Amino acid sequence: MSGKLTGWTAVVHAGNSYRTEPDQSQAFSGKHSLVTENTGKPERGGAIQLFRAEGLAGQEVELSARLKMQGVTALGFSLMLKIRQMGRELKIVKTQGQFMGEADWQIVSLRAMLPKETTHLEVVLTLAGDGRVWVDDVHVGPLAEKQ
Repeated sequence: MSGKLTGWTAVVHAGNSYRTEPDQSQAFSGKHSLVTENTGKPERGGAIQLFRAEGLAGQEVELSARLKMQGVTALGFSLMLKIRQMGRELKIVKTQGQFMGEADWQIVSLRAMLPKETTHLEVVLTLAGDGRVWVDDVHVGPLAEKQ
């Protein structure tokens, strides 16, 4: 990984066959996006971000992101929200289906009702298979903000 992923941790299922880093050449807004690209043959790679979420506990939240894809095959890209109480996983919510193929910037989102015990949320961006995915404008917030 050549660039610093502020707030994010790059992850690869096995080996060094996925590159995840900031990319200044493609951004929906701001100066850069986060790009994940398959450079070999492992199962999957991407990035995660874990943050405190007590202020959201007991509320319905929406996780949204902007997504751009190039040559995404196999199982494709997925967006996931892991709901935690300290170190314990309470629930996992994933996008419906996988995203594959070629696409210009589009919004991808999911909604989840957080248990009152929620202390942390983990956003998981995963590319499985070949291709390149750019992600920008990741946001988690109460659904009431959107209405």
